[in-house]
Amino acid sequence: ATVLIVVGAIGMAVQGLFERHNEREVLAELDADLRFLARSLVVNNGVATLRVQPLADPRFQEPLSGLYWQVRNDRTGAIIHSPSLAGASFPLENDRLSLGERHRHIVVGPEGTKMIVLERRIEDPGAQAASYRVAVAVDRKLLEAANHAFLRDLLPLLGLIAVSYTHLRAHETKANL
Repeated sequence: ATVLIVVGAIGMAVQGLFERHNEREVLAELDADLRFLARSLVVNNGVATLRVQPLADPRFQEPLSGLYWQVRNDRTGAIIHSPSLAGASFPLENDRLSLGERHRHIVVGPEGTKMIVLERRIEDPGAQAASYRVAVAVDRKLLEAANHAFLRDLLPLLGLIAVSYTHLRAHETKANL
């Protein structure tokens, strides 16, 4: 019983570390995509377009892939978005966002699943007081799938450790008799 408790605690600790690492990596990728998207935004006569299309990750092109971007005009509400949103959009928090400042939110996505969103507001240099909210998002299902796959890979190792330790303890007990 002690072995199972110890191995279970080790497994939970390693799984927790992996989940935090995985989320940090995904957020770093989203941040890079957000910066690229912001640099690619071109505004002509109040109409936003992207200078570079498509963004590097092919999941931005695949409908409902779990990786999305959108740009919303703060003044008009007009939205351009990635093909992966399949004509939908995702809500952005109604918070104060200073120019260049990044916010992270959890919102409900196009299929009703939770998404992690990184967003920032940028100015239109050609128009007085015009700004855009640039956002990238990832469906939490993608992170959860990676976490579950890691756990499936970890369980046999934890089982092997438990069996090996139990076998070693039984062998030591026989040797001491």
